[in-house]
Amino acid sequence: MQARGHATVRDRPYTAAMTEQVWHATGEVTDREDLLDGRVRIEVSGTAGDAVIEAGFAWRRGRDSIALEAADSYLTVVEGDSELHATALGGTVSDEPETAATLVRAQFIVEDAVGLGATQMPIAALVVIGPEEWTGEFQLGMRLPPA
Repeated sequence: MQARGHATVRDRPYTAAMTEQVWHATGEVTDREDLLDGRVRIEVSGTAGDAVIEAGFAWRRGRDSIALEAADSYLTVVEGDSELHATALGGTVSDEPETAATLVRAQFIVEDAVGLGATQMPIAALVVIGPEEWTGEFQLGMRLPPA
């Protein structure tokens, strides 16, 4: 995976460091479950340029401040021969009644990174999930700002 920005430094190609990677992704909601115990689980799949992104989010419905369930939330990014797997550390979920969308703010930590050397790096995510489609931004090397 290479950062999106390329420049020339003293007549040599330069690619921004992996810590500057940002993926702007769009895709479809592949699974949505409203479980009897009040939990909601949503899985999404999409693309950001040449990268394929899959993510899952889970939370318990019915609270004013809804916390993301880290144990059931994940992020996978595959681009070429490189693969990144991250698990959620936490986050928040809110419903947007005007648009019927769900806003997820999540903090991930890279657990495994084949071909990247980015293990244990944070990823800040802001994802808007609609009934059938989603958009999101994933920033490698970033932490979520306080809510």
